[in-house]
Amino acid sequence: MSNEFKDEMLQLLTQVDDVKATEAALHTERKLHQDQIAKSEADLKRTEIDIEQCRENALALRRQMDDLKNEIFAGPEDEETIAVDETHVPTEGEHASESERQRAWKNRQRQLRTV
Repeated sequence: MSNEFKDEMLQLLTQVDDVKATEAALHTERKLHQDQIAKSEADLKRTEIDIEQCRENALALRRQMDDLKNEIFAGPEDEETIAVDETHVPTEGEHASESERQRAWKNRQRQLRTV
């Protein structure tokens, strides 16, 4: 073989070694990224679980607060009765006079518009 072929073969072997080294570095980097992804996914699941627990705690606390509010603002235990005052109940005559007042008011408004 001539020296030219030997030189070309050495260059090709050197290039092959460089490609193998680059490939090994890329495999190492890929493994690193896969480990980071796995760790991130685990952290994400843990965070989602923590968020869900916070929501459940918030709902439980809200229920407790509502119960306490109901307890604080609850009326007396004995039933109150509503007394109706008969003096303020309108009678049939009052309805008639009320409508008469309304008619008089409307008539007055019409007169003022024409003036």
